[in-house]
Amino acid sequence: MNVHRVVEAWTKGDSDILITLEALEATGAMSREDLRQSVNLVMEIAAIVSAEFESKGLHVIDGKFELGRLKYGDGKIVIIDEISPDVLRVCKGYQPDEKGDCMVYSRCAVTNFSEGRRTIKNRNQVSAADFINVFL
Repeated sequence: MNVHRVVEAWTKGDSDILITLEALEATGAMSREDLRQSVNLVMEIAAIVSAEFESKGLHVIDGKFELGRLKYGDGKIVIIDEISPDVLRVCKGYQPDEKGDCMVYSRCAVTNFSEGRRTIKNRNQVSAADFINVFL
């Protein structure tokens, strides 16, 4: 599993905006320990979600997990939003190699970067409506 150092990325107009782990620490928004806990939490969540989809013969390409800090109590960092088809891209078919990496990932999405713009073309994706058939 790859853990990328980018925490948040989005496009606004013609600009890509990135918030990195280093920026969060430098601004005091999160301590190094907070960052470590956040990365570990996301890895745990991603492992559970990926395993569940793999058991159904599906491959999670990517997703978004939103974390926040509890307002009361010990201020623990927790997941604060749902895990749903809206925040996951899932591909039909999963063929792992000996390390568990999907060998057919190129059938799921094609990425390109040209003239300063990144594009992602989804292929063979599970639609949100099909999630009902997969899990019920």
